[in-house]
Amino acid sequence: METEGGGKHTYSMEEVMTFSNMVNDTLKKDEDCQDKLPINPGSDDLFHVFDDGIVLCKLIMAIDPECIDRRAMNIGNNLNAYQIGENLKLAFAACKGSLGLKIVGVGPSDFMKKVPHLILGVIWRVIRQIAVQHIMLKDCPEIMRLAEEGETLEDLMKLPPEQILIRWVNFHLAKNNQSRRIKNLGKDTADSFAMYHVLNRLDPA
Repeated sequence: METEGGGKHTYSMEEVMTFSNMVNDTLKKDEDCQDKLPINPGSDDLFHVFDDGIVLCKLIMAIDPECIDRRAMNIGNNLNAYQIGENLKLAFAACKGSLGLKIVGVGPSDFMKKVPHLILGVIWRVIRQIAVQHIMLKDCPEIMRLAEEGETLEDLMKLPPEQILIRWVNFHLAKNNQSRRIKNLGKDTADSFAMYHVLNRLDPA
């Protein structure tokens, strides 16, 4: 798509499909989203579903139910522009405040205008938080294998979930006799090299 300034932004249908499926799975039991889900992952429904702020608020609340007061949300199918704006402001305030997500250069109006690449950028940050929030030692005791020399259980428990996930990827790279290591879950995984070897370790077939 082309921006007002003449620049161009692209996105892939694989992104749309992945995010749609994750939203469907995360909110499948949410009563406030039943008339909006499931999203058809093979269409552009994703951008329309998020335009009134309800699904965005509920997705954020899947990370922390207390970060948005549901009573402050406007729920329904025939919301006016003011009510939609309130919902989106609640969502963005929670992202930047309670969740501490870095969201730059995008705001409520971009969701109302259904700007695909900006919507995907915000959804990605929220979904990423959902994906890593359950990485805990109490749920995955085998994570102790990721401890470095001299580290204790207490040391590992202090690490943010994303760092544990990076260690997990590097653990499998080492076990697959690869010298390459990742330092982040963004550009270092963009070429799928690391993920190929992790998947190969999990299921060689």
